[in-house]
Amino acid sequence: MRRRIRLPRNAQSSTPVSFTAPTGSFVLAQTEGQDYTPPVLPDWSESKALTTLTVTKESFARLDVNAHGYAQARQIAVNPLAELPHKTLFHELAHIVLGRRPAFRPILRLR
Repeated sequence: MRRRIRLPRNAQSSTPVSFTAPTGSFVLAQTEGQDYTPPVLPDWSESKALTTLTVTKESFARLDVNAHGYAQARQIAVNPLAELPHKTLFHELAHIVLGRRPAFRPILRLR
């Protein structure tokens, strides 16, 4: 069953915006049980990596439940429901470091 959720009109545009929630999708807050704690990787620090690469991590704010993460400018976000959050983190960092997005400039020069 698909539900069509109608969102209010965008203040900058007269075009209505809508979102169709895929069947079987849910957010982490709708689950029961103990709070999710991601596994700890020995000898690796996410905060040190982000600081060294001058990247900030923001909360995942996209409505696309199929997206595991995204990178914009020097910010990344990882979906809390991503199957492999560390892999997604590395993938999004690679977009920034390697300059795979038009708005990005590589911070490493490869020879």
